[in-house]
Amino acid sequence: MNYNKIYNSLTDVNIDDGYESCVKQIDFSYNKLKDPGYSIDNENCPSYHLEQLKRDCLHDRFSIDYSNYHFECLINMPNSEEIGDSMFVIFSGARDLKKDRLPVFKRWSYHKFVDSIVLNIADPMFYKFNDLCLGWYYGDENESAIKLCGDIIKKIQSLLSISSKKLFFFGSSGGGYVSLQMAMYFSKTTHIAINPQIILSNFFYGKTFSEITGINLLTRDDFKRNQTIEIIKNRIKNSTNRFFIIQNLQCKDDCTLQLFPLMKELGISKFHFGLNNYKNFALWMYSCIGGHNAQGDQLIFSYVIYIAQKISEGSELTDFDFFLIKNISCIWRQREWFLSQHKSCLSKLNFIEKNK
Repeated sequence: MNYNKIYNSLTDVNIDDGYESCVKQIDFSYNKLKDPGYSIDNENCPSYHLEQLKRDCLHDRFSIDYSNYHFECLINMPNSEEIGDSMFVIFSGARDLKKDRLPVFKRWSYHKFVDSIVLNIADPMFYKFNDLCLGWYYGDENESAIKLCGDIIKKIQSLLSISSKKLFFFGSSGGGYVSLQMAMYFSKTTHIAINPQIILSNFFYGKTFSEITGINLLTRDDFKRNQTIEIIKNRIKNSTNRFFIIQNLQCKDDCTLQLFPLMKELGISKFHFGLNNYKNFALWMYSCIGGHNAQGDQLIFSYVIYIAQKISEGSELTDFDFFLIKNISCIWRQREWFLSQHKSCLSKLNFIEKNK
């Protein structure tokens, strides 16, 4: 990873400009760090059928109609003359029906923090069911939209000549589920998930999902959409894929109903705070106030990418790597606590002002 390129907005400052100027320049460059540099243009979005997709189509916004589903896509290339030789595919989780306008591309601005091609694919289920808050890219009883999404990714992977070892899948929550599920259709790839759903029927929204879609999340099917643990266990056993889960210990349901059942199936009974490394399976256990939704930001994401790339290359994780993630986990914990206290103080002040 080209770290200098990722953090190039943190420019040098000249002490001859004076102290106040130095502080302002540093503050400005830091605030600019997370600025994606542009806004998504949903007005100029060409639409293709999968067989029509060509290399020249792969820039900015486009959509693909494939079988019975509509896939909205956003692709970002590295800001250099050379096209990157790796690709991160990011999946979205839940949406807010009142705030999120379709298409929903969660973490689309994170492309600045990875020296790679970044492809966002929105959940096609939201175009099938207007009232659905979380669709898991599921599909219907006869067709898996996850598989269709995988076909699209394979097409783009081929057009860009991306090797499987340099293909990464990423998502949190519902998007994390899709990232793990993609191991069903790819080999030699790396699958990253933050606080993912692994057993959909154990997640609180599962009942609502079934009521809206009419889909039973307890049944087995040829696509193994309700057998994520089985997929992961098989891929680890056969050394075909690598998995990296980042989990907040402060969310009880995520741990007891999702992650721990997977760990038991993998024969894992112990873990420690920070980074854990098992065969083809890495686990980052952090512990932050905020539960399921305390999933970090672009800065945390850069550490996730650092470990993911080492895992994908088959590189041995060093003592420094374990120290680094443990240290970041402690800072992350302190930061979330500080932010929660800050928000609490602001709420109290607002309450006092309103009731004067």
